[in-house]
Amino acid sequence: MDGGRRRAGFTLVELVVVGLVLALTCCLAATTGQHARKRAGLAGSLANLKKIGEVTGNYVADFDGRWWSLNWSPDNASSQYDDLQNPTNITNATAYQTTDIIRRRFNEDAPRFSSRFGVYWTSTLVLADYLDESLPMEWVVSPGDKVRLDWQADPDNPTDIGEQGGFGWAYAFCGFGSSYELMPAYFAPDERTQQSWTVTQYRASHKLTNVPNDFDFANRRHDEVLFPGQKVHMAERASYFFGPTPAFYLHSVARVPVLMADGAAAARTTGDANASFFPDNADNQNAESRTAYFPELRFEVPTLSGGTADSNIDTFYKWTRRGLRGVDFSGERAE
Repeated sequence: MDGGRRRAGFTLVELVVVGLVLALTCCLAATTGQHARKRAGLAGSLANLKKIGEVTGNYVADFDGRWWSLNWSPDNASSQYDDLQNPTNITNATAYQTTDIIRRRFNEDAPRFSSRFGVYWTSTLVLADYLDESLPMEWVVSPGDKVRLDWQADPDNPTDIGEQGGFGWAYAFCGFGSSYELMPAYFAPDERTQQSWTVTQYRASHKLTNVPNDFDFANRRHDEVLFPGQKVHMAERASYFFGPTPAFYLHSVARVPVLMADGAAAARTTGDANASFFPDNADNQNAESRTAYFPELRFEVPTLSGGTADSNIDTFYKWTRRGLRGVDFSGERAE
């Protein structure tokens, strides 16, 4: 009798231990699976950037050393569509060019927008034209950017994001935008000159920039980059593959895939980059380009603070001191 009770008690302990082992095993398996997915996602994102780098090298060779970008301006625009002719300013012109490419590469009935400078998000459309590819292009969207991947699957039904540019901008941004942001020096002058201002960061919101109507736009050359292995060309907008929660790419703690001007791609921590500068006040070495991160949670990652905004963050390599002539990583900041 006593032996039987001891055996039953021992069996109960065994069951508890087995249950704990199974729970721990499941937990470890889930953690391992999550890490494996992040590693695979990172590899996929780096592969995307390497492809962009390879295509960029071919484009530069074919176009007399020029970097690719949206490049229409009021005196340099041509469209087969009547409503996309005669843009009045640079913002208007790049909006028309975006619409023009989408109509020719996807849907002739795509809606027009006219009042959003979408160069950062939609410039990769130029690569579709260069490669003679139809839209959307899956390789300009990160495996970690689940929202944009879903948008790409049904580009004719964009989310109403309620931003400047209306439905036409939402149509272009959601279905045909990229997860990788083009740095401004690749289409705008490095800094202000006596003749004109240049593009600058809007301090109150990370999604907006100040755009002068008259400046030398989209005429940047490959040989203007003095340190191509240390200069960021494009960067993923969020750290999807590192840490427990993703962070906006300009946060100092964010680690994101970046494409360098020499075509190499790697994950870099933003805070390891040199501090930014303010290109319309280039002689002030202490003037940095700062902004507030106000995420739209339908397609952007939350703030680090837990509030509605993370204020006064440095923009690091987005606004490199001296632009294409500057150094982002692994070297002293240009002076």
